[in-house]
Amino acid sequence: MWNKKIEEIKGANIKKNVRKFYKEAKEMSQEYQQQNIIYKGDKGKILTEAKDILLRWQQYFWFLLENELDTREK
Repeated sequence: MWNKKIEEIKGANIKKNVRKFYKEAKEMSQEYQQQNIIYKGDKGKILTEAKDILLRWQQYFWFLLENELDTREK
């Protein structure tokens, strides 16, 4: 898909088709949108530091493991 778009943009540039060049380039740039992921602590506070996010993942993982063990024991 990307290769086809790139070739279309190159072709428009070579043929000096400015409108098509910018149209294709704009479409290609709009297809990619960065995903912003917000991590929250257990009390709902937004986490911004990498060490805090990793610690929260560790806590969450252990929480899941403990619940899995509890359900297996019942």
